[in-house]
Amino acid sequence: MPLLFTDPRPPRICVVLPTFNNARTIAAVIEGVRNHVPDIIVVNDGAIDSTEEVLCRFEGIEVITFAKNRGKGAALDAGMMHAANRGFTHAITVDTDGQHRTEELPRFIDTVLKRPEALVLGVRRLPKKGRRPLKTRLMRFHSNFWVWVLTRKTVGDSQTGFRAYPLRAVRQLYFNSVKYDYEMEALVKLIWMGVPIRRILVTADYGPGSESHFRLLRDSFWWSRLTARLLCQIVLLPANVRKVMHLRSFRNKSLLQRFLLYMKGTILREATTPPVFAKSVGVGIFLGVLPIWGFQMIAGIAAANRMKLSVPLTAAATHISTGPMLPIILYASLLLGKLATTGALDLSLNLDEFGFDSIFQYLLEYLIGSFILAVICGIASYFIAYAAALRWMTDHRKFAR
Repeated sequence: MPLLFTDPRPPRICVVLPTFNNARTIAAVIEGVRNHVPDIIVVNDGAIDSTEEVLCRFEGIEVITFAKNRGKGAALDAGMMHAANRGFTHAITVDTDGQHRTEELPRFIDTVLKRPEALVLGVRRLPKKGRRPLKTRLMRFHSNFWVWVLTRKTVGDSQTGFRAYPLRAVRQLYFNSVKYDYEMEALVKLIWMGVPIRRILVTADYGPGSESHFRLLRDSFWWSRLTARLLCQIVLLPANVRKVMHLRSFRNKSLLQRFLLYMKGTILREATTPPVFAKSVGVGIFLGVLPIWGFQMIAGIAAANRMKLSVPLTAAATHISTGPMLPIILYASLLLGKLATTGALDLSLNLDEFGFDSIFQYLLEYLIGSFILAVICGIASYFIAYAAALRWMTDHRKFAR
C-alpha cells in the first residue's frame, strides 16, 4: 500500500451514521452501536420527519445537520471528514434503516485492528424471499460486475453501507458523487490507490420500519454516469495519472500544475525507464505528424505493441496534430517541403497563384515536408521527454510506490 495512505497511528475508531427520515429505526441503531463503540457521529441529511427530536434524546453523540437533503454520499463525506478532523483513524458506517445488525460491529473492529490499512466491507447475506431482497440482489450483481470491470477485483458486495473506512486514505481523495453512487466511487478509487479490501459476511434484516430511500430510475442514472466516467478514465488515462488526479490536493492546483502532475504520473507509471518513456513519446509524435489522417492513433498503438513501448503514452502523443497544432504542422510541412524540393524558403507560400496545375506540386511538397517534420519532431521530443523523465523519476519516487 502506498505510504501516502498509511496511517502510523494506532487505530481510533468511531461510527458514522448517515440518516434521512429514519425516525422509526435510528434510536435502536444508536443504542445498538453504543454497546460496542462510544464515539458516534450522526449526519442528519435534512430529515423532515421526527429524526431531529429522536436525536435530541441522546447525550454524548455528535450530530451534523444539513438544512436540506443533499444525498447519502454528501452525508457520508461530511461525517468522515469530521471524524478525521477529530483525530479518528477509522470510521465504521452503518445504515440507520435497521438493516445492519450492530452486534456484528466487534468483527469490524477486530479486522481494523489486524489490518488497519484496509477497507472492510460487510458482504450482506440477503434473505431468500421478499421484494426488497430480490431488487437488492439484482442491483448488487449489476454493481459488482462494473466494479470488477473497473478494478479487476471481486468485492462481494459493492453496495453495502456497512463498512470500515481508513480515514487517512479517504481524506486525501476527491469524490464527485453525493448520492448513492458515492459508495461505489469510493470503493473503486480506493482500490485504484492500492488500498486492500477485506470482506466480512454480515446479515441484512429488512423488517418493519426498514425503509430504503433508493429510487431505481434516479439513482441508476447517477450510477450509470459514474460508471461511464470511470470507464473513460481507464481507457484514456494511465493508472498513475488517475492516482494523482483523484487526490484532493490536485484540485487546488493551477491548470499548469495539474498538467505537470499528469505528466509525472504518466512517466512514473507507464515508463519503467526514461528511454522507454522517451521512445513512446517520440514514436507517438512522429506518427502524429505524418499525414495518415484518421489512423495516427491506430498506428501508434500498433507501433507501441510492436516495439514494447507504453501504449497509452504513444497513443496520447499521436494527438499532436489535433486542435490548434494542426495549422502549424501543415504550414511547417509546406515550408520544409518547398525548401527540400526547390532549395528556397518561401514564407509566404504564394498561395495567390494556387490552381489545379499546382495542386500536385503542393501535395508533393507537403508529403515530403511532413515526413521531414515528423522526423525532426520525433527526435526532438525524444530528447525532451528523456530529460523530463530522468528528472521526474528521480524527484518523485513516491508516486511510483
